[in-house]
Amino acid sequence: MGCGGDDSKQAAVTPWSFVQLAAHSAQDEPVLAGDEVIVGFTRRGQAALKAYPVAGGAGRLLSVPGSEESVIDLAASGQAVAVDTVTLIPATAAAESSAARNAVPAAFGPRSGPLERFPFHPDELAVAGSFALAFEFVDPDKGPSRLTRWDTSSPASAPRELRVPAGVSGVVDASGDYVAVFLRDEPDSQVVVMDVRSGSEVYRVPADGYAWSLAPDGRLVAARRAEGAPRIITATPQEPALREIARVPLAAPRVSAAPTGAIVARLAANGLAQLALVGYDGYDGYDGSVRLLSPPLNNIDDFDFDGTHVTFNAGHCVFTGTLPAGDPGPAPRDACFDASASIDSGWMDRNAQVSGAVLRVGLRCVAPVRARCRTRLRLRGPGFTADRRVKIGPGFHVAWIPIPARHRKAAWRTGMGLSAFERGRVTAGMVIPQ
Repeated sequence: MGCGGDDSKQAAVTPWSFVQLAAHSAQDEPVLAGDEVIVGFTRRGQAALKAYPVAGGAGRLLSVPGSEESVIDLAASGQAVAVDTVTLIPATAAAESSAARNAVPAAFGPRSGPLERFPFHPDELAVAGSFALAFEFVDPDKGPSRLTRWDTSSPASAPRELRVPAGVSGVVDASGDYVAVFLRDEPDSQVVVMDVRSGSEVYRVPADGYAWSLAPDGRLVAARRAEGAPRIITATPQEPALREIARVPLAAPRVSAAPTGAIVARLAANGLAQLALVGYDGYDGYDGSVRLLSPPLNNIDDFDFDGTHVTFNAGHCVFTGTLPAGDPGPAPRDACFDASASIDSGWMDRNAQVSGAVLRVGLRCVAPVRARCRTRLRLRGPGFTADRRVKIGPGFHVAWIPIPARHRKAAWRTGMGLSAFERGRVTAGMVIPQ
């Protein structure tokens, strides 16, 4: 139910209707691009993009030139794509000297492909309509920073450098016919919205938000820190003064703005989050409508919204769908929301356990109601190793790991180490002192 609603007039519950696109999280974030959702991932050891229909179904591969392994920055629209990549593991000396390594691990092009490399390595990327934007930060003592624009609808056209205000240190966002840049002018830093075609300034606001998004109609939406819940603030070309429209406890420092409203991740109980729609129009500067769009889910940290469709990471999968008509129903029983349990505490209890025969381990499972956390615990002590596999539901649980009788005294005397494994990788650990 949306905040501030009337309990006697609740909307009908909408069953889960979001479609799973990928059985893995998107690298960087999933991005809506017209009638597709573009997802960054690693394919055969190389960064790649896959474009899925917003209604679900098989995606098409969009190759990224170069040899880097992971997508770290992705921007897209209905016409264009820009992507930056990186290899997160140390490269071997042979790979470093190979001509196959990326000189510039960033690329751009039309949404249909193919992509080509930028002639330099941008510090930040953005996309507005058919334009791919590359920002190069330059120390103010050495000259002005540069924002260069490529028109992907006209590959033969020359790139154009947009004139930016002195002191610009980064791109906030781009969408539609607009790009917003961050102007560092201490102590009064500002966000400047510019027309992406002419390069002219449209309006500017104080940069007192920490999560910014730009809608295609030039509207800025941001989260501002405040005592209690963060304030959601907005400004438009027609009303260029920031005003508060809602207060929402946020689970992630992210906002995605569209002309009809903005999506945020609202903090829910037990470390979960719910997608929520914040409305714009209101009275006395406040709207008060914060409509929940999803049940409480785990790992909602990246999402995108175009006014009709929303796409998001949740659990370890990518989902998409239209906004539900009513209050969200419960999450389905889906392996996407299963997770690994985290070690909350571990101790040996002489009073409850005879001769310290077991280690009691506190585990916490952050997952939706019908999901499960599966983890393998390994206890190492002097001369022994003891494993225990656990499967628990959401919340706090206590697991017991037996300590071999002949090693108990030594374990008490010298201490032990406890690790948790998920799919063969260590996810948590702690030392149990003597």
